[in-house]
Amino acid sequence: MKKNILLLLFFVSFIKVFTQQDPCNTIPIIQNNSGWSYTHGSPTWTTNSIWLWAKNNRGEGVNHFNFSFKRNQQYRVRLTATATSLTLGGTQNIPILDNAFMNVILTTNRLIPDGRAIIPPIPTPNQVIMQKNIWNQLPNSDTYELVFTAEQDFNNLWFFPTKQSNWPQANVLITDLEICPITCNADNEVNFHFEDKDAIQQSAFNLCEDVFVNASSTLNIDAYNIELFEVNFNATTLLSRKSTTTGQFNLTELFADTVTFEANTTYEVKISMENTYCNTTIFKTKRFTYNDSFIEGDFELVYNCSDTTFDASVQSLTSNVAHHWKLYETSVAGSILDSDTINLVTEVNDVDSHTFNSLDTEKHYYVAYNASTTNCNASEVRIALTPDCCTLTPKIFPFCDDPCVMDVFPLKVKDQNDQIITSSDGYNFFWTNTTTGDIITNDIVLARSSDVWTLTLKKIDSNCEYELKYSLVCCNDTIQLKNYECPTVNDVDLLSNTKIREQAKTANGCRPCNSGVFVIAIEDELGNAITDFESITWSDGLEENEVIRLGDVNTTYTATVTLRNPDGVSTCTYEDTIIYECSECEIVDAPKNLSNDGTFLSWDPVPNATEYIISVASKPVNCCNEPLLYFSDLSTNTNTIRIPDDLKNGCFAWEVKAVCTDGSISEPSEPSCYSKKDIDCENFPAPINLSTDGTFLSWDAVPHATEYIISVASKPVNCCNEPLLYFSDLRTNTNTIRIPDDLKNGCFAWEVKAVCANGDISEPSEPSCYSKKDIDCENFPAPTNLSNNDTHLLWDPVPHAVEYIVSVASKPVICCDGPESYFSDLRTTTNSIQIPDDIKIGCFAWEVKAVCANGDISKPSEPICYDNEEKDECTTLAPPSNLRNSDTHLLWDPIRDAVTYIVSVATQDVPCCNSTSTLFFNPIETSDSSIPIPNYLKNGCFAWEVKAVCADGSISDPSKPMCYENKETNLCAKLPAPRGLDFGATYLVWDRVPGAVKYVVSSPENVLTQCCGYSAGEKFLATETTTNRLYLTPDLMPACFVWQVVAVCGDGSVSKPSQPKCFRGIIAIEDPINDIMMRTNTLDNTSIQEHDEIMIFPNPSNGNISIRLEDTATKTALSIFNTNGVFVKKIENIHDLEHNATTFYLNLNLPKGIYFLKFETQIKSITKQIIIK
Repeated sequence: MKKNILLLLFFVSFIKVFTQQDPCNTIPIIQNNSGWSYTHGSPTWTTNSIWLWAKNNRGEGVNHFNFSFKRNQQYRVRLTATATSLTLGGTQNIPILDNAFMNVILTTNRLIPDGRAIIPPIPTPNQVIMQKNIWNQLPNSDTYELVFTAEQDFNNLWFFPTKQSNWPQANVLITDLEICPITCNADNEVNFHFEDKDAIQQSAFNLCEDVFVNASSTLNIDAYNIELFEVNFNATTLLSRKSTTTGQFNLTELFADTVTFEANTTYEVKISMENTYCNTTIFKTKRFTYNDSFIEGDFELVYNCSDTTFDASVQSLTSNVAHHWKLYETSVAGSILDSDTINLVTEVNDVDSHTFNSLDTEKHYYVAYNASTTNCNASEVRIALTPDCCTLTPKIFPFCDDPCVMDVFPLKVKDQNDQIITSSDGYNFFWTNTTTGDIITNDIVLARSSDVWTLTLKKIDSNCEYELKYSLVCCNDTIQLKNYECPTVNDVDLLSNTKIREQAKTANGCRPCNSGVFVIAIEDELGNAITDFESITWSDGLEENEVIRLGDVNTTYTATVTLRNPDGVSTCTYEDTIIYECSECEIVDAPKNLSNDGTFLSWDPVPNATEYIISVASKPVNCCNEPLLYFSDLSTNTNTIRIPDDLKNGCFAWEVKAVCTDGSISEPSEPSCYSKKDIDCENFPAPINLSTDGTFLSWDAVPHATEYIISVASKPVNCCNEPLLYFSDLRTNTNTIRIPDDLKNGCFAWEVKAVCANGDISEPSEPSCYSKKDIDCENFPAPTNLSNNDTHLLWDPVPHAVEYIVSVASKPVICCDGPESYFSDLRTTTNSIQIPDDIKIGCFAWEVKAVCANGDISKPSEPICYDNEEKDECTTLAPPSNLRNSDTHLLWDPIRDAVTYIVSVATQDVPCCNSTSTLFFNPIETSDSSIPIPNYLKNGCFAWEVKAVCADGSISDPSKPMCYENKETNLCAKLPAPRGLDFGATYLVWDRVPGAVKYVVSSPENVLTQCCGYSAGEKFLATETTTNRLYLTPDLMPACFVWQVVAVCGDGSVSKPSQPKCFRGIIAIEDPINDIMMRTNTLDNTSIQEHDEIMIFPNPSNGNISIRLEDTATKTALSIFNTNGVFVKKIENIHDLEHNATTFYLNLNLPKGIYFLKFETQIKSITKQIIIK
């Protein structure tokens, strides 16, 4: 949209009112709004606009009478007018060129309409502020600004179009009306400053540079006047006057045609402008000075050398100046002083570059350069010529592969391009053996490792002479990186980084795989930290010049160490690499935050743990004042386990260990106590909020409840008008239970009781009613929102539905291009069902019906299509490609339409490894395009291939085979013996050996030990396991034995056997009827001999028994357990009952039942069974 400024009649020429204050009024154009009325015709009012027409001296017009215009006051009226036209035949926007005007007129009062469309006469007085043909180009939409001074007071603004002729009709739409009084401010001013070409403000300038004026803050739109004066003492002389229309300009250029600026002269600039609205002139004056100046030229030099002469090329770096070059000879190299100058050699003018040719390399020169302009004098710049024509960089080198292994070796000289220099190249050689004093002038010499040679190499017919020195330095790789799990005090002190030092001080128990860091030290061949080094850089860019540092586990570090040799000049550089590997299993932490709620034992889950072992606490803990219960190890793959019933009413201390995928076990957690006293079963509440949805009975869960009993209501309740159904008690351990099918179609009253952890039962809940009448099966809706994914058909659940029937669609539906699959009705109690394998690849239309609680079946859902005809794509499944491996994974490019991949040993011959060291593994299936390299394969060598599997089970051809070989860390070559042998009550355990794929546990031969009473115990057959734990069974292991472990690597090699370990533990029950021989840890170094006899009588008894022991001296403990294995009581030493006796009388004071009496000494235990009637 263009903008027109229209000033008519009493138009005042307007340049710019810089400080006008416009309290503008935006006038809403609203019908019947205060201030608006029509003058003739019937104008059409729209949103904030009005539509008017005119033709044949008729039309429409409007008044705006709500604004007072004051005499001699300036105003600006802005409006937007959109002009269109219309012919009698309906054609639009035909331009109107004759006698059509848009009129805006000021009147004293508003015009009163007479109901006709005839244009009223213009009243007197009036002032026309707009009269313009806006229809000569159509369509036309313009914004008009009408600036005027009111000739007298007016109170009305009249808008109307006029057109004398008939068709076409002139139409106009007026919008966006704004009226602004214009006021003047006496504080007007013009601001400006002087600046140089870089926009730096200043008031003094070099005569050689231009002066710029910046007045953009106040004078940036319209024209104004500039006057330039020369300042003479206190007077000024006008030099020139100019006009410009920009607020930023080059003053020097503006007056260049009328003024010649002179050095050491001050000038005054006056900038003024007239405000014709306010009848004022505003101006500002400022001064600047032009100083005398010299142009300081600059240039660069380039040399080109030959044997005895050189060329010097000069290039000026100063533009738009006159150039003057002079070449002088001087008696002193590098001097530019007049006192050392011999004579002028040559002179060149008016060129910005020149080459001085064939200068004598035996003489000395300098170049003098002047740059000048008309206004600026020249300042001379001198530069001495210092050509480096001896550009050779010779180096002595041994002319053999490895001089460090030779008694005598040749020395030659080469240049910086590794080209050998000889006498035929124009050089004289002067060798000196400083060890023997020999002098040789050949271009090759024979040297010994102890020699030190110097060489003077001189270019014939040249002043170029080079001094070289050579002595043999042999770099022996004496640097190694060592890792230390525990930082010593000295290690920590050597760490220069404060943050790292503090981290090292708190390393977690010297276990890098737990703390995540380990100590790296750079040592020499003797294991001492290096000290005399030139530099140390690490591959991670950190810890520069650090001999000892911390590193992250599972990260490779390479140290590059440069050592200065004893000659003080040459250096040797060494590299070594280290990594401290922790598998995910090695980082397993002990479980934390053990707790119980009376029903479950719980703890925080441990990352990478696949199993947890719950056992009696191994650390002493003060739990309760009654004997602690004992229990066999429990295991679970979640972080919670239900408390066994035989433990709920007692007290025990427990701990948890986490087990990782490779069988490694974490440290035990901190122990925790369980006690039935901690569970409030005395005030056990009854369940509340009973409800039903037609399928399930539900209620709020009760804390510490281990079970719920659902039964017929014990209180009378009015449920329904039909007989109430009866049912036997139902039990569940959750707070919901499915309604039995034989009850769904009837009516019954029910209640719930909660069972506490100690077996106590709460009061029954308030009764609740179930009735099939409460379930609306009459208006039972059909299922909706049917869909499917790759494995299941799905739909929205239907309230009160107890079952769903999935079947082939009963309505015809266009679904598949080929034949549709058929299937028999499927049934499920949930709102999804797995797609049967025989129709998973195919196409069919299906629907679902819901079965209500009373057996009624809903209408079928709207049918939906299932289409998975990908079977044909599987026939073209390509074999995987781009097989590769990283440090941790085998990888390949994914294959389109493949759902899984099978990774296996290569079936094709491929030269990969020596046959004796090639590893074998079972095929591995994965849905990803990579698999982690199993630990037992990481350190060996094998050939592998991949096949892609499609959804229909078809398998692609195998990929091209690929080799994996890890030569750098082949742990099979140095497989260590297992360490850390230990055992629990039912298992043997040891530290995992890196690289081991399995372990062999056996009894060592010819091992003498007092493990089992002055013998090595019984022998057992060697047993293999793939984890570092072996669980014991009575048929596998004897009760007491010596054992050892051998680690087996992936290539079949085995480690040395571990140190032997003695085992004594509980692993078998020999006779469940009579004596029970429990293998267990015992009390002291004496023993019950094999022929010792323990007699208990009478048996059965009433609890008063006699115990006869043949041995009266051996300390013997008696423990009593019930048939659930729950500890009942203990006597630390039965001999304390009566000293030096063989028969002891004891009142057990126990309830009726069967009990086990366990007698224990250091070597073994004997358990007897008794019956109390």
